[in-house]
Amino acid sequence: SYRCDFGLAAGDPGLAQLGTRLKRKLKIIVPAVTLDGAGDTLKPDSADDQAQMFSGRYERRVIDAGHNLPQEAAKPFST
Repeated sequence: SYRCDFGLAAGDPGLAQLGTRLKRKLKIIVPAVTLDGAGDTLKPDSADDQAQMFSGRYERRVIDAGHNLPQEAAKPFST
């Protein structure tokens, strides 16, 4: 998945139509909370770049962890 996300590998041709729809980046209109690991080196500040995607109520939470929040910070992730 990451290789495809970062443009290092081709995606599944069977999902090409879905990929085209996702590239339209429609606004997320429902209330949303994003969780980001403060030490995530794969997508640093990813939510900052994507904040304009939310037109409804939106909150960003930064957790003191890396990329794998459920394993690295189970308690803050689940509450």
